[in-house]
Amino acid sequence: MRDAGVRTAIEIKYLAALFRGCVGGESFDLPHQAAQDISRHDVIKDITRVELLLADGFADDGYILVLSNDPGYWRPGRTATTIDNAFRLHDQRVLEGTLAWGPGASAGTTVRRSMPLSLAGRYICRWRPYSSPTTEDRRQSEFRYLLLPITTPANAPSEGSLRPQPPVPIAQPRLVGAPPRRERRSWRSLVPSPRAPATGRSLWPRSCPR
Repeated sequence: MRDAGVRTAIEIKYLAALFRGCVGGESFDLPHQAAQDISRHDVIKDITRVELLLADGFADDGYILVLSNDPGYWRPGRTATTIDNAFRLHDQRVLEGTLAWGPGASAGTTVRRSMPLSLAGRYICRWRPYSSPTTEDRRQSEFRYLLLPITTPANAPSEGSLRPQPPVPIAQPRLVGAPPRRERRSWRSLVPSPRAPATGRSLWPRSCPR
Protein backbone atom coordinates (compact mmCIF):
# COMPACT_ATOMS: atom_id res chain seq x y z
CA MET A 1 0.00 0.00 0.00
CA ARG A 2 1.25 3.50 -0.85
CA ASP A 3 -0.06 6.64 0.87
CA ALA A 4 1.50 10.10 0.54
CA GLY A 5 4.64 8.50 -0.86
CA VAL A 6 5.02 6.06 2.06
CA ARG A 7 5.10 2.37 1.08
CA THR A 8 3.50 0.13 3.71
CA ALA A 9 3.63 -3.67 3.62
CA ILE A 10 0.68 -5.35 5.39
CA GLU A 11 0.00 -9.04 5.95
CA ILE A 12 -3.50 -9.93 7.17
CA LYS A 13 -4.67 -13.17 8.74
CA TYR A 14 -8.32 -14.00 9.53
CA LEU A 15 -8.29 -16.97 11.94
CA ALA A 16 -11.90 -17.99 12.34
CA ALA A 17 -13.72 -20.26 14.74
CA LEU A 18 -17.32 -21.35 14.12
CA PHE A 19 -19.73 -18.42 14.11
CA ARG A 20 -23.24 -18.08 12.75
CA GLY A 21 -25.21 -14.93 13.33
CA CYS A 22 -26.34 -11.52 12.10
CA VAL A 23 -24.24 -8.40 12.56
CA GLY A 24 -25.45 -5.01 11.39
CA GLY A 25 -28.23 -6.57 9.36
CA GLU A 26 -25.90 -9.01 7.56
CA SER A 27 -25.71 -12.77 8.10
CA PHE A 28 -22.31 -14.40 8.69
CA ASP A 29 -21.46 -18.10 8.59
CA LEU A 30 -17.80 -18.62 9.53
CA PRO A 31 -16.33 -22.16 9.43
CA HIS A 32 -14.06 -23.47 12.16
CA GLN A 33 -10.60 -23.43 10.58
CA ALA A 34 -8.80 -25.50 13.26
CA ALA A 35 -5.10 -26.29 12.55
CA GLN A 36 -4.04 -23.64 15.07
CA ASP A 37 -0.43 -24.87 15.03
CA ILE A 38 -0.07 -24.25 11.30
CA SER A 39 -1.85 -20.89 11.51
CA ARG A 40 0.49 -19.72 14.29
CA HIS A 41 3.50 -20.73 12.21
CA ASP A 42 2.14 -18.85 9.19
CA VAL A 43 1.70 -15.64 11.21
CA ILE A 44 5.38 -15.82 12.22
CA LYS A 45 6.25 -16.50 8.58
CA ASP A 46 4.38 -13.35 7.61
CA ILE A 47 6.54 -11.37 10.06
CA THR A 48 9.73 -12.64 8.42
CA ARG A 49 8.34 -11.81 4.97
CA VAL A 50 7.57 -8.20 5.92
CA GLU A 51 10.97 -7.88 7.61
CA LEU A 52 12.59 -8.88 4.31
CA LEU A 53 10.56 -6.32 2.39
CA LEU A 54 11.74 -3.60 4.78
CA ALA A 55 15.36 -4.75 4.80
CA ASP A 56 15.47 -4.87 1.00
CA GLY A 57 13.94 -1.42 0.59
CA PHE A 58 10.66 -2.52 -0.99
CA ALA A 59 8.64 -0.93 1.85
CA ASP A 60 9.10 1.93 4.31
CA ASP A 61 7.11 0.40 7.15
CA GLY A 62 5.10 -2.76 7.77
CA TYR A 63 2.40 -4.35 9.88
CA ILE A 64 0.94 -7.75 10.71
CA LEU A 65 -2.79 -7.78 11.42
CA VAL A 66 -4.54 -10.84 12.84
CA LEU A 67 -8.30 -10.95 13.50
CA SER A 68 -9.80 -13.93 15.32
CA ASN A 69 -12.77 -15.15 17.34
CA ASP A 70 -10.81 -18.19 18.58
CA PRO A 71 -9.62 -17.64 22.20
CA GLY A 72 -6.97 -20.33 21.66
CA TYR A 73 -4.82 -17.71 19.94
CA TRP A 74 -4.76 -15.07 22.70
CA ARG A 75 -4.83 -17.42 25.70
CA PRO A 76 -1.61 -19.05 26.97
CA GLY A 77 -1.26 -22.79 26.42
CA ARG A 78 -1.65 -25.22 29.29
CA THR A 79 1.67 -26.90 28.57
CA ALA A 80 5.01 -25.83 27.11
CA THR A 81 5.63 -29.15 25.38
CA THR A 82 3.33 -28.72 22.37
CA ILE A 83 4.92 -28.96 18.94
CA ASP A 84 4.01 -25.33 18.15
CA ASN A 85 5.03 -23.84 21.49
CA ALA A 86 7.66 -21.61 19.82
CA PHE A 87 5.00 -20.12 17.53
CA ARG A 88 2.38 -19.30 20.16
CA LEU A 89 0.83 -15.84 19.92
CA HIS A 90 -0.92 -15.47 23.29
CA ASP A 91 -1.30 -12.08 24.93
CA GLN A 92 2.01 -10.62 26.23
CA ARG A 93 4.06 -13.25 24.39
CA VAL A 94 7.43 -11.93 23.22
CA LEU A 95 8.44 -13.04 19.72
CA GLU A 96 12.15 -12.91 18.95
CA GLY A 97 15.10 -14.97 17.76
CA THR A 98 14.86 -18.23 15.83
CA LEU A 99 11.63 -20.22 16.21
CA ALA A 100 11.16 -23.85 15.17
CA TRP A 101 8.79 -26.79 15.56
CA GLY A 102 9.11 -28.85 18.71
CA PRO A 103 10.05 -32.54 18.83
CA GLY A 104 7.33 -34.81 17.57
CA ALA A 105 5.98 -32.53 14.84
CA SER A 106 4.70 -34.77 12.08
CA ALA A 107 5.66 -34.54 8.43
CA GLY A 108 2.04 -33.71 7.62
CA THR A 109 2.21 -30.64 9.86
CA THR A 110 5.61 -29.39 8.76
CA VAL A 111 5.35 -30.03 5.01
CA ARG A 112 6.54 -26.82 3.25
CA ARG A 113 7.00 -25.35 6.74
CA SER A 114 9.95 -27.30 8.10
CA MET A 115 12.60 -24.55 8.14
CA PRO A 116 13.16 -22.55 11.37
CA LEU A 117 12.01 -18.93 11.20
CA SER A 118 14.45 -16.19 12.29
CA LEU A 119 13.09 -12.83 13.39
CA ALA A 120 15.21 -9.71 13.06
CA GLY A 121 13.01 -7.70 15.45
CA ARG A 122 11.41 -8.19 18.84
CA TYR A 123 7.61 -8.12 19.09
CA ILE A 124 5.17 -8.22 22.01
CA CYS A 125 1.73 -9.70 21.30
CA ARG A 126 -1.05 -7.47 22.62
CA TRP A 127 -4.53 -8.60 21.67
CA ARG A 128 -7.23 -5.92 21.75
CA PRO A 129 -11.05 -6.15 21.68
CA TYR A 130 -12.64 -5.81 18.26
CA SER A 131 -16.32 -6.78 18.63
CA SER A 132 -18.70 -8.97 20.66
CA PRO A 133 -21.50 -10.12 18.34
CA THR A 134 -24.24 -12.54 19.37
CA THR A 135 -24.61 -15.89 17.62
CA GLU A 136 -27.86 -17.14 16.13
CA ASP A 137 -28.41 -19.25 19.27
CA ARG A 138 -27.96 -16.07 21.35
CA ARG A 139 -24.53 -16.81 22.77
CA GLN A 140 -22.02 -14.03 23.21
CA SER A 141 -18.89 -14.36 21.09
CA GLU A 142 -15.72 -12.28 21.08
CA PHE A 143 -13.45 -11.06 18.31
CA ARG A 144 -9.99 -9.69 19.06
CA TYR A 145 -7.22 -8.35 16.87
CA LEU A 146 -3.43 -8.41 17.05
CA LEU A 147 -1.52 -5.58 15.36
CA LEU A 148 2.28 -5.84 15.17
CA PRO A 149 4.33 -2.95 13.74
CA ILE A 150 7.29 -4.60 12.01
CA THR A 151 10.84 -3.33 12.41
CA THR A 152 14.16 -4.42 10.99
CA PRO A 153 17.66 -2.84 10.89
CA ALA A 154 17.80 -0.28 8.08
CA ASN A 155 19.40 -1.50 4.85
CA ALA A 156 20.46 -4.80 6.40
CA PRO A 157 20.19 -7.60 3.83
CA SER A 158 19.25 -10.86 5.51
CA GLU A 159 19.16 -14.53 4.59
CA GLY A 160 16.47 -15.14 2.00
CA SER A 161 16.76 -11.55 0.75
CA LEU A 162 14.29 -10.41 -1.90
CA ARG A 163 16.80 -7.89 -3.28
CA PRO A 164 17.68 -8.54 -6.95
CA GLN A 165 20.85 -10.59 -7.29
CA PRO A 166 23.29 -10.45 -10.22
CA PRO A 167 22.86 -13.20 -12.80
CA VAL A 168 24.71 -16.40 -11.97
CA PRO A 169 26.60 -18.01 -14.88
CA ILE A 170 26.17 -21.76 -15.17
CA ALA A 171 29.04 -23.64 -16.77
CA GLN A 172 28.08 -26.15 -19.44
CA PRO A 173 30.17 -29.11 -20.66
CA ARG A 174 32.36 -28.06 -23.58
CA LEU A 175 32.01 -30.11 -26.73
CA VAL A 176 34.99 -30.76 -28.97
CA GLY A 177 35.00 -28.28 -31.81
CA ALA A 178 32.15 -26.27 -30.32
CA PRO A 179 32.46 -22.87 -28.61
CA PRO A 180 31.77 -22.75 -24.87
CA ARG A 181 28.21 -21.97 -23.87
CA ARG A 182 27.07 -20.00 -20.86
CA GLU A 183 23.60 -19.55 -19.48
CA ARG A 184 22.42 -16.94 -17.05
CA ARG A 185 19.60 -17.10 -14.53
CA SER A 186 17.57 -14.02 -13.83
CA TRP A 187 17.27 -13.05 -10.17
CA ARG A 188 13.51 -13.29 -10.68
CA SER A 189 13.80 -17.07 -10.89
CA LEU A 190 15.25 -17.08 -7.38
CA VAL A 191 12.20 -15.39 -5.84
CA PRO A 192 9.44 -17.86 -4.87
CA SER A 193 6.14 -17.23 -6.57
CA PRO A 194 3.25 -16.07 -4.37
CA ARG A 195 1.40 -18.83 -2.58
CA ALA A 196 -2.00 -19.54 -4.04
CA PRO A 197 -4.82 -18.62 -1.65
CA ALA A 198 -6.39 -21.50 0.20
CA THR A 199 -9.84 -22.46 -0.90
CA GLY A 200 -12.67 -22.87 1.49
CA ARG A 201 -16.10 -21.63 2.45
CA SER A 202 -16.86 -18.05 1.62
CA LEU A 203 -16.54 -15.57 4.50
CA TRP A 204 -18.38 -12.81 2.63
CA PRO A 205 -21.54 -11.63 4.37
CA ARG A 206 -24.92 -12.17 2.89
CA SER A 207 -28.23 -10.51 3.62
CA CYS A 208 -30.04 -11.62 6.77
CA PRO A 209 -33.41 -13.38 6.29
CA ARG A 210 -36.28 -11.01 6.78
